[in-house]
Amino acid sequence: MHSKELFKIFESDRDNSLLYQINFTENLLRTIMKRRFVNAKLNITPEQLMILSYLDDQNKGVIMQEISDILHRDNSAITRAIDTLLEKKYVEKSSIEGDRRKKMIFLTEEGKNVYLKAKAIAAVHVQEALEGLSKKNISEMFVYLNIIQENMIKLKEEL
Repeated sequence: MHSKELFKIFESDRDNSLLYQINFTENLLRTIMKRRFVNAKLNITPEQLMILSYLDDQNKGVIMQEISDILHRDNSAITRAIDTLLEKKYVEKSSIEGDRRKKMIFLTEEGKNVYLKAKAIAAVHVQEALEGLSKKNISEMFVYLNIIQENMIKLKEEL
């Protein structure tokens, strides 16, 4: 049976709409994580956390285009997020010698401190979100989500 027969994109019955369920779950995860950051008096959003996480993982400066590519976000959204992180002094920006249009983004010490606090909150958040799921369930979910992501990345490249 073809997947279109199993799940309609915009089903009037939201419980049977895969797109709705994925979007609803992502919105809940993001909204609750934002509240947890506010309650912890952390001035950061989940998207900004993803940027700081990538910068921390790289342990070096990264160009904005690389961040955009890794997070699958358009350049303007990443530029706005980076500008906000600059204002908060969580990152620094410097020009690349020989190409002033490209900017390297670096994690600051303050950004690293906020990142570590937010990462700890996010870890608890994810653990609570996955409560009741076995390791096998979680592993299977990753397999299915990776297939969907690969399909969408192929489509994105074709468009």
